[in-house]
Amino acid sequence: MPVNDLSSRGSAETARRKRGRPRRVNPSPKNVITRATPRRGVPEAAPATPPAPTLKDGLPMHAFAIFADVDDTSTWQLPHHTQTLGSPAKDEQTVDWPLADRAVLLISRCGIDGRRVIADPELIIEAARHLADHYRKAGKPIPVSLCVLI
Repeated sequence: MPVNDLSSRGSAETARRKRGRPRRVNPSPKNVITRATPRRGVPEAAPATPPAPTLKDGLPMHAFAIFADVDDTSTWQLPHHTQTLGSPAKDEQTVDWPLADRAVLLISRCGIDGRRVIADPELIIEAARHLADHYRKAGKPIPVSLCVLI
């Protein structure tokens, strides 16, 4: 029988398929791990801890009405929350209303004793919308000075 006879190979392969044996196209190597299981005797790596949030006076960035730069706490202005924020549902419970009223005055056109917050106009408008949302969610009337800005 010749070595390169293709007709004999074809018939043997056809016979193998008829007997019900599937043809292995790409067999997997035996040293490949198919499921994620820790090896015995090897300690698992500790889960990566997220970096601690940046705080200013014990408050995160979102407790301030104006924050120009996320990483630079000196640009965070007008705090209006009393404690660290947990979730958006608890957000309204931590609003310090005297501080929020003061923040409204500082972003208004007249300010407090003629002093206004120093920030870009876009940041002031964004802060006014943010504070107005707090007033709206709490069911309080929105101050006129905020309505003028938004």
